Amino acid sequence: MIALRRARPAGARVLATLRYEFRGNHAPPTETAAGFVRRCAAWMRRALRDSSRWRCWVAVSHAPDMPGGAIVGHVWVAIIDKVPNPGEEAEHHAYITNLYVQPEFRGGIGQRLLTTAIDWCESQGIGSVILWPTDGSRSLYARNGFNVSGELWDRHLTGPQVNVRPRRRVRR
Repeated sequence: MIALRRARPAGARVLATLRYEFRGNHAPPTETAAGFVRRCAAWMRRALRDSSRWRCWVAVSHAPDMPGGAIVGHVWVAIIDKVPNPGEEAEHHAYITNLYVQPEFRGGIGQRLLTTAIDWCESQGIGSVILWPTDGSRSLYARNGFNVSGELWDRHLTGPQVNVRPRRRVRR
């Protein structure tokens, strides 16, 4: 049996490990798995404690060989606030990211996680949801009403570098 629930800060290390499992093969890693998991888990712990910006739902397997359950999938949603508008226009958008289910548990769990995230967005009055799909996830998102929009423009600022942290200003 697979149950869905909100993620908790205590599960950040497991979530970070799944993130590495999900993204580690997309490009050559720039850090060790242990270093990434440590860095990502710290970020996730902070994000899960401050629910004003990020939400995460997890799929938990309660199989007999997994006493207490094990996280086998997740989806993250970030809230994007717009500057207030004087007219009738959405002031909140959402960004869905990191939808991942371990291969041996696939077969509907990703759909359940996505539905949970979309339902939550609708309940919060979110105006629109954006995401960057992988090639393998495009059909899932298309079945759920997502499409390529000509309205969203982006500009990549970091070039080919990855995991570049913004420089901190030195106070004088």
